[in-house]
Amino acid sequence: MIELDSKTTPQGKIHSIMECKKYIEDALRTSSDITINADYFLPALIYVVLKAKPPRLHSNIQFLSHFSQPSGEQLYYLANLDSAVRFIESLQAEHLGLSS
Repeated sequence: MIELDSKTTPQGKIHSIMECKKYIEDALRTSSDITINADYFLPALIYVVLKAKPPRLHSNIQFLSHFSQPSGEQLYYLANLDSAVRFIESLQAEHLGLSS
């Protein structure tokens, strides 16, 4: 995920997202015998984004939104990344049952 900012082309950035997706799926498969779907993938992606703290993530997502033409699967994972970022932005302590 951190590599995303170092890539200069839309294709390179999309490739970084797809590599991250592959690592997340591998980790999920290793940890249990589950069928990987959005119920498992999105929380794992949120965790990865929180831990990685990728630089300029917002601008990279906007760059890809404006200058790339991802295919179906690539578009799906770009949308997942955008969803993860939006979830993190709107997250509040009360949502997690924590005090402020």
